[in-house]
Amino acid sequence: MSSELYGWVGARDDILSAYATACLEASKDPNKFDHFKKNESYRPILEGGPKLLFDTYLNHIREHNNLDVFMNNLEKFRINDELGDPDLYSDSQIGQFSPTTLKFAFNTIDILEFIKDHSDINSIKNIVEIGGGYGGLCLILSGFIQFDTYTLIDLPEVCKLVKTYTSKFPQLKGKVKTVSCKSFPTKSFGELDLAIAINSVNECTRDTQLKYFSKVIEKSKLSYIVRNPDTQERINDHKITINSLGDNFLVDDSGRLEQSYSSQIIVYIKREN
Repeated sequence: MSSELYGWVGARDDILSAYATACLEASKDPNKFDHFKKNESYRPILEGGPKLLFDTYLNHIREHNNLDVFMNNLEKFRINDELGDPDLYSDSQIGQFSPTTLKFAFNTIDILEFIKDHSDINSIKNIVEIGGGYGGLCLILSGFIQFDTYTLIDLPEVCKLVKTYTSKFPQLKGKVKTVSCKSFPTKSFGELDLAIAINSVNECTRDTQLKYFSKVIEKSKLSYIVRNPDTQERINDHKITINSLGDNFLVDDSGRLEQSYSSQIIVYIKREN
């Protein structure tokens, strides 16, 4: 599999091919699904991580204005660790969590604060996530947002895993849709309430990023993006994609997630009608 086929240049072709194969196998084989979060071919892209990642995001959560949302709803977050046999670390205050779920937990409470600042959470009905992985963030957000549709855009093999994973949770029945990034260029999206892209557009070619901005971000009232502008090229990508938006978009990219292994930024975008 060539990453260029999908405009994804953030992973070597051999790593991408192994990841896609692991997703496809987990979507079909119950035994492999039961442990897919420990599959060494799957983990370089999404799952797993050291205790440092666990500690980093737990610290971010503890410093967040929405800390109470997390502490008062631990089981709504922990639900994402029920399947797939993830790595778990323990904290005396919150118990066991995987690093990935804590990352999703931080994203969730941050998204909820972003929505509260600019909209009514009950108005968030149609969501699109670019690069949604197996659907973990979708699952967690469903505990807080009563959306009608949640569309995940990803590799064809990943979309199959999304369908398998989300089918295990009755609260998501009939709400989750997938769009293969292979067919994405021909897909037309209607009015969106929230667009999410966490560490995903960052990994695409500039042309692909601009397509996501024109077909998804511009269609959404609110957009939440996490990027890692760790090279001059990626800094330029960020500037060019933001500048592609019209004058009716308000952009705040002052949010930072400084870590010892990356320099991520959070980009909050609001479309003014």
